[in-house]
Order: sequence, then structure tokens, then C-alpha cells
Amino acid sequence: LSKYLNKPIAVHCHNDFGLATANTLAAYEAGATALSVSVNGLGERCGNAALEEVALALYCLYGVELDLDFKKLIKLSDKVAEITGLKPWPLKPVVGSHAFTHESGIHVAAVFENPFTYEPYSPRLLGIDRSIKFGKHSGTKAIIRALKNFGIELSVEEARKVLEEVKRLERVRGCLDLDDVKEIALKVRSGR
Repeated sequence: LSKYLNKPIAVHCHNDFGLATANTLAAYEAGATALSVSVNGLGERCGNAALEEVALALYCLYGVELDLDFKKLIKLSDKVAEITGLKPWPLKPVVGSHAFTHESGIHVAAVFENPFTYEPYSPRLLGIDRSIKFGKHSGTKAIIRALKNFGIELSVEEARKVLEEVKRLERVRGCLDLDDVKEIALKVRSGR
């Protein structure tokens, strides 16, 4: 249409099939210049294209420079959630509380080697850090690598002992964070 019309094209997509962001980006590719979005994708029925998803996709995938401070997106999302009482799903892209959380041993080890293996953009773009959790899916390589970043060098055998304790504790209280694992590692090292 943009080739035949000498007018700006706007798009306003609903998320009934989970495609609002994809359809908005397709419209952008086809020449739409006014993209209707909403924070957290809020809108009638199943919602609309999410501001945070469309903005990140335009910036990261299409190289579009936006007059937007990405570091404020999570605070904006949280404020909208507070006002509306509609908290984003934890696995929601960009603003979900688990968007940059890794637990699986393979994922954690890979993220330490090359973050882009599992993160299409850096959490630093949003002003946050990734979250590493340890539990039933963790492996010794991830434990060794995570602790090495904090100056704690473990042998494979020590890492196995740490992993056994991590898995035991995870069954009781859920996934552990890095501070918990550091504490376990120090106990293993001291023979306690």
C-alpha cells in the first residue's frame, strides 16, 4: 500500500493469536510508519502489540534508532502493572521476571561463554543483570564457571559435591541463587 498511497500507514494489531508483535513488525516491513502499541501489550480481549517487544525488535533486529530509554521499560512495565493490577507473565519477553533467568546447566555454561547463545540482546540494554539459578537442571560446568567469576576455583570433585547439595536443597526450597551456591562451595572447601 505504501507504494501506491502517498499517505502514512498506521497499524493497530490485537494479540488474539499471539501475533500482535509479529504482525506489527510485518506492517513496519511493508511500510507502516505509525505503529500502535501499549505497555505490557494491554488492550481489549487478548491485548495489543507490546511497546517493549516492538521497540526492542525495531532496535535490535531492524537497527531503528528510537528516542526511547530502554532502561526505563521495566520500571514503566512495573508501574503499569501496579496501576492496573495486571502483572506481566514471568516468561513475557523483555519485561517478564524470568526473561534473563537461566538454570539449565547447558544454558548457564553457554551464557557464560557467549551470552548471545541464549540472549538475543543484553540485559544491560534494559539496565538489569541476568539471573543465574541453580537446581535440578544444573551441571558441574555451570557451577565451576559461575564460582570462578567470584574467585572461587573448584575441582570437578568439589563441584560434584556442591551440585549434590544444590539438588538436595532445591527439592526442599526451590532453585538457589548464586549466593547460596557460593555458601555451599565454601562449606565443601572447608570440609563441613
